[in-house]
Amino acid sequence: MIENPREMMAELLREIDRELPSVIWKPTEDAGLIGGQHQVQAYEGKTESGWVFLAISFEIESQGHPKGSRGYDGVGRVGQTVIRFTRALAERAFKIAQAKISTMPAPPDSEAP
Repeated sequence: MIENPREMMAELLREIDRELPSVIWKPTEDAGLIGGQHQVQAYEGKTESGWVFLAISFEIESQGHPKGSRGYDGVGRVGQTVIRFTRALAERAFKIAQAKISTMPAPPDSEAP
């Protein structure tokens, strides 16, 4: 058993990293504008093992960063455990979610015969 909190957090982050490829992602309906100015894209994801994830990307140009720069954040929860992602893990999760969503087949047209 891991007793050091830093080691426990690092192990949780490694577990999340291993889970990311199997996550079922969907765009969140809450994304949009935060603070009236920061454009946000967000995805929610779930795994069969019980993890629930949120991965977000937001514009940071207005904070003086170069044109096209994005910030990333994310969080994972399983049971009563909640952990915030490192920036690198949040970016990886967001890009995996974005790639999976963009390759999903379109839903059948509801007006088709």
